[in-house]
Amino acid sequence: MPRRRTIWIAGVALIAAAAVGAVAVAALDTSSVSTTEVGVSDAGLAGVQPIAAVAGVQPATAPTIVSIASAPDGEGYLIVDSAGTVYAYGTVADHGDLVGVALAQPIVGSAVTPTSGGYWLVASDGGVFAFGDARFHGSTGAITLDQPVVAMASTPSGNGYWLVASDGGVFAFGDARFHGSTGGLSLRQPVVGIEPTAAGDGYVLVASDGGVFAFGRAGFFGSTGGLDLAQPIIAIAATPSGNGYRMLARDGGEFDYGDATFIGSVAERGVRFVAGAVRPQGDGHWMVTSAGQLQQVGLAPRLGAPVAGPPAAPPPPLADANVALELLGRFDEPMALRSRPGDTDRLYVAERAGRIVGFNPATQDRQTIIDITSLTTTDSERGLLGFDFSPDGSKVYLNHTDRQGNVELAEYDLASTPPTRRLLLEIAQPFSNHNGGDVHVTSDGVVWASSGDGGSGGDPQGNAQDRSNLLGTIYRIDPTPSGAAAYTIPADNPFVGQASVRPEIWAYGLRNPWRFDIDEVGGVIWIGDVGQNSTEEINRQPLNQPGANFGWKRFEGDQFFADVPAPGAIGPVHTYGRDSGCSITGGAVYQGPITALADTYLFSDFCTGVVWGIRHDGSAVAEVEDLGVRVPQIVQFGTGPDGALYLVSLGGDIFRLTSN
Repeated sequence: MPRRRTIWIAGVALIAAAAVGAVAVAALDTSSVSTTEVGVSDAGLAGVQPIAAVAGVQPATAPTIVSIASAPDGEGYLIVDSAGTVYAYGTVADHGDLVGVALAQPIVGSAVTPTSGGYWLVASDGGVFAFGDARFHGSTGAITLDQPVVAMASTPSGNGYWLVASDGGVFAFGDARFHGSTGGLSLRQPVVGIEPTAAGDGYVLVASDGGVFAFGRAGFFGSTGGLDLAQPIIAIAATPSGNGYRMLARDGGEFDYGDATFIGSVAERGVRFVAGAVRPQGDGHWMVTSAGQLQQVGLAPRLGAPVAGPPAAPPPPLADANVALELLGRFDEPMALRSRPGDTDRLYVAERAGRIVGFNPATQDRQTIIDITSLTTTDSERGLLGFDFSPDGSKVYLNHTDRQGNVELAEYDLASTPPTRRLLLEIAQPFSNHNGGDVHVTSDGVVWASSGDGGSGGDPQGNAQDRSNLLGTIYRIDPTPSGAAAYTIPADNPFVGQASVRPEIWAYGLRNPWRFDIDEVGGVIWIGDVGQNSTEEINRQPLNQPGANFGWKRFEGDQFFADVPAPGAIGPVHTYGRDSGCSITGGAVYQGPITALADTYLFSDFCTGVVWGIRHDGSAVAEVEDLGVRVPQIVQFGTGPDGALYLVSLGGDIFRLTSN
């Protein structure tokens, strides 16, 4: 049975016509409109008549942006204003708009065809306009609706579409099937969006309070209908798997359910948006203001906008941040902490001896989900060093040393009991230290990991500048098997096809990258690299600029170390000397509830435990501040499901960073 949230309130008009399935509707007579002048097919003009012929309707004087629709490949989008003006970017070609046509009702929504070769526009009376290879399948433009149409969605084939009214009445055209509607319910808040399943065998509707209504084979994963939202929801999109969805609010706030991975929120920037679209890959989204200003989040490309985007509101100075530490629990030499997509109750902690423990901070309940204590050793700098989950939470990737001290990257399938292990790759480790060991999985499912230069001191084998091995690198793989290989090389890795270069390498020239962070919202990677004799360093590199050489061992931080070639070496964005610490612990970009730390990179040092914050303005470091808290033997910063930051001490304690 479809799952519905039934919210009753008196005084809401209902639309009896919304309960019909495939609606057969005659288009309005458009004989008085010249279609040749506006470049629109005859069928696409349903719902148009001259403004003068419509009693009480006045021409709009200031059209506003009302819709943004993503291209199926996520590399383009369509922005539309209330007058039907189309702004097409990237892989969406401009096939025309409604400029010059007097609309009886304003445009309220749009959809791009599966080929990106056309699009539909829909007016508030349900009049549908087809451009390019978009076909006209019908409209409600000849029906007097009790509630206006607010959104549309195309079927997977492109041979039909759904329209949805503000009371949740659904109208199905072409090969779009009717699966149900809320047109017979009195809603507390109006419906604002519709999102079909990938197979077209169901859809979800979302109200402005985030209440979700699931029909057909669409799964119900949760809603914000029970929350008092400061800003209304304006858009919804399903994840690529169909096992979750993301909602976007007017202030840029993001709400994720099921296997949707939190990409980022711009709710603190003081900007109000009228429309949003999620990239089909689920790794980013766009928000657009009524004036056409675009805000890009995550890996959604910034391809253009009708006007320049809004500047971010300046955050308060880091010196004003007043933070504290809350002790959550103690573990046996904890090394790393992660949250698991779809699990909002537990945190997951890696213990150096080889265990991953699920931990509920509220109840203190613990459960070991992985135990590799028989496969590793804690001699020197060895052990279970890092881990992360796949975007849907079904798999976990471990970076650890084996009993001989070599590095292994392994996948564990959590769907089986016990979890099934699959070895992805091994790295021969000539010495017992400098193992790197961090691992991150981005929202596209790609696994990133770090490797040290092989150990000893001064990189005696010259590994960091030798791209024929993975030592001293950040490397990147798609864990999907490829033929006999355990994984696939991403086609956009920078050294693919180059002779004598490992194609897994994303960046090189690192000594011991002890913790890195991929900021998908900001589109950058931050790397903490442990120094040799005098200097600790932080590197920051845009994700769209792979192939960087960070200079070790020609340079230790920003200081000359040895006379070895390091072509095109890129310097760090921040360094510090032995007066401030002796072994950097790279951190994470803060995206949690403490406003004063928004978009701030936090890091520390194993020897001093001082926690610092860095702000980067895109070209240089703008602020560096001691935040006034200390964690002895700090080894990692982990992010929770709510964006909160957790600080891990090898001595056993795990803390949550809170406002004071």
